[in-house]
Amino acid sequence: MELQNPKPLKSKTMKRYIIALALLSTAPQSILAQDEIGMSFSFLFPQNSKFSTPISPLSIRGLGIKFGESVSISTGFTAYRMAESTISNLEFASDAPLLGPSVSFVIPFEMVLKFKLDKKFSIKANGGVFLFNNAGDAVNDGNLSSALADHYEYTLAQTNFEYQDKWGWGYQFGIQPIYFVTSQVGIAIKGNYYLGEADLDLSGTIQGWSDNEGYMEREASYKGNLDFKGFELSLGVIYKNK
Repeated sequence: MELQNPKPLKSKTMKRYIIALALLSTAPQSILAQDEIGMSFSFLFPQNSKFSTPISPLSIRGLGIKFGESVSISTGFTAYRMAESTISNLEFASDAPLLGPSVSFVIPFEMVLKFKLDKKFSIKANGGVFLFNNAGDAVNDGNLSSALADHYEYTLAQTNFEYQDKWGWGYQFGIQPIYFVTSQVGIAIKGNYYLGEADLDLSGTIQGWSDNEGYMEREASYKGNLDFKGFELSLGVIYKNK
């Protein structure tokens, strides 16, 4: 099977968000949720897909506005290498992933509540929505051919399909315990769950062989949802700058 070349990100929305994040990062320190800064390694475990790793250093988290010591609204940006992606709500069944590999961009918008239990231990709980987009996804024509052969009851099938790249969104929530080993340095473990999807259009050509009808060729298009569902685990070090 020959993979298609990665397609460039068509939407101008990504550029606008990157500009907005850059402007937000230059805001006065008194309003940014940056009294605790740090570095972490995040790993994504997608539902029904392979383990995905972050693309360093394309990860910015914790940019936002504080409301007192316990409440903040924050955003950020993370890029993940996605080995494969699943599509749901198609008119035909497929247990195998139909897209991948790709780079997935994630932009969260969340409210964060901080609970300080003592001088060394605190817990942050977050919840909100997120945007995502998969760039460079290639259609897995091998898995797609197998699924459509079963769907149309072909003996053999070969496909040549592409899909329309769209932004998706969903809900996300998580929790982050932080333990300060000194007055300024802490160790953090964060778990976050994503539940999102994007509209997706598949279109292309199917060439098939049936014992009853012989060789057949058809143009086809299908609508479905690109899934972004899974658990994110982050391990990092927090530095308290005041």
